[in-house]
Amino acid sequence: MKWLMLLVVVGLTIGPFGHLAQSAPMTPNLLVVFLWAMSWFRGREQTLALAIGGGLLLDLVGWNWFGLWTISAVAVVWVISLLKGRLLATSSILHALLALAVVSLIAPLLLSIATGTIDVKEVSLVVLGNVLLGLIVYYLLAMRLRMFQRWAGRRIA
Repeated sequence: MKWLMLLVVVGLTIGPFGHLAQSAPMTPNLLVVFLWAMSWFRGREQTLALAIGGGLLLDLVGWNWFGLWTISAVAVVWVISLLKGRLLATSSILHALLALAVVSLIAPLLLSIATGTIDVKEVSLVVLGNVLLGLIVYYLLAMRLRMFQRWAGRRIA
């Protein structure tokens, strides 16, 4: 199921969201939000394979330097694992969105290092779009699907 979701995310990224990102300034990075949700609600071991697979798919059909998506996807998973394990509480929505905001900077920073240019306005709008989409995803997973109650071993009424 998670691999199918990854294929949908990659398809949307190179399809409608890829075209939308060229004209609309606040388009979220779907791969980053997907990997954030998987890392935050699951674990690093399960998400690393998804990060490598999604990164390679976007590298093969993408428009950036080869390897940039894979490196940034793996970095997203590692940074979230580090933040979740040492600094942030898993059940806090504020901590989850803070982690998403931090990892949303990884891909633009790697691209700016590769190209030597950075557009602060565009990066901040992408981070804002990721956080807004992350808020919706967090609400659906944690509140509506009651993921935290399932993890805690409580029964869902």
